[in-house]
Amino acid sequence: MEKKRPKVVMLCSCSASSFYVFNGIKDDVDIELVIFEESHSSVDKFNKKLKLIKNRINRLGMKAVIGQILFMAFEKFYIKKTSKKMIAAAKKKYDLDDTFPNIENKKSVRSVKDPKIVNYIQAVQPDAVLVNGTGILPLSIIENIKCPIINTHVGITPKYRGSHGGYWALANNDKNNFGVTVHLIDEGIDTGGILYQARGEISENDTFTTYPLHQIGMAIPLISRSLYDVIYNRLEAKTSNLDSSIWSHPTLFEYIKNWKKKGIK
Repeated sequence: MEKKRPKVVMLCSCSASSFYVFNGIKDDVDIELVIFEESHSSVDKFNKKLKLIKNRINRLGMKAVIGQILFMAFEKFYIKKTSKKMIAAAKKKYDLDDTFPNIENKKSVRSVKDPKIVNYIQAVQPDAVLVNGTGILPLSIIENIKCPIINTHVGITPKYRGSHGGYWALANNDKNNFGVTVHLIDEGIDTGGILYQARGEISENDTFTTYPLHQIGMAIPLISRSLYDVIYNRLEAKTSNLDSSIWSHPTLFEYIKNWKKKGIK
């Protein structure tokens, strides 16, 4: 008898992270449709970044946001360039493939708030929707998707919700909570029921750029397992007794302090 395979819709960004996931699970499941969240012009991208910066200033203050912008430039022009060997090693370890996948059926939307997403998904009637790297799904979309919506978060929830959970676990001397969470999506930020979590170790040569590669590598088998749980009616969401915290980008000053004092690169 032929093995039953999950029928999946991916809702994702057009990014290396999403390609790692697609290429990592494509032989185990049937990806019927990929919906990309994209900005179609430089004006869209500029306006999106400007809005994000304004929101962060209101939430964190001007000094912190300037520090975050400086760090992001430092990561792009220094950390990534000096981490090339470790990036290659991590990709090889987990067989991560970031080539643009051969996708027969794909759609594009400007935002995950676009109601057309629901129509696209209903037309396929998948067993599950797999989300990766998009903006936060609004409740109006979540409530109208009639199957489980599964997300991967590069951090152990609820303790390391938000951004760069692996980095912050290490920076907080909490290496036992360096890991990844596969969870259901609800209207909160990384607050949905936990399906699987994995914890792992990194080497002293790993950096801010390679931490997520280890986390994605650990997540891919868990994603496939979750999708099979759906079709065999064994999907079980769990809660955690860890404290709940949400994290953002480090500032350049925080990063340098953690690097010099703790060796967290």
